[in-house]
Amino acid sequence: MRNARDRILDGSVRLAMDAGLDAWSIQRVADLADCAKALVIHHFETRPALLAATGLAVADRRMERRLAALQAGGTVALDRLWSVITDDVRTGLTRAAFGLASHRYPTRRPEDPTRIHAAVAAALGIPDDSLADPLALAAMLEGLEFQLLLGEPPALIRVAFDRLWVTMVEG
Repeated sequence: MRNARDRILDGSVRLAMDAGLDAWSIQRVADLADCAKALVIHHFETRPALLAATGLAVADRRMERRLAALQAGGTVALDRLWSVITDDVRTGLTRAAFGLASHRYPTRRPEDPTRIHAAVAAALGIPDDSLADPLALAAMLEGLEFQLLLGEPPALIRVAFDRLWVTMVEG
């Protein structure tokens, strides 16, 4: 059985995914975690502390999903990465990440760009230095994800996603 702290954090992530930060409150998190508001405060003390932990939990979920997709290797890995990105937009995980980031809560660990960079290079079977800088690559992927979040047609963004990799490999 999961402990109260994990249930609270899961509830906070779910609420950020489903309702965004405008509808986010400690009481609603407590309701989702099936616990008292006082228990949330006991574990996280303040709203900013819980939101910061929520941002890192979102970062971890996003990174875990992306790294798992890239384990396949080759173009299958890129197809799986695309599926993860579109699924994150559909489920609200992207909304949570971008919403938290817009309020200056961390939604990326410092090592995340390097980790995704290395995983992409390994999946494509190319040297790390064949790709754009890790931060640039992360920004490009997040830019495509943001376009999806804004409602741009997925087929159009998929073309840009595919062009990104062709450019990387040819460059």
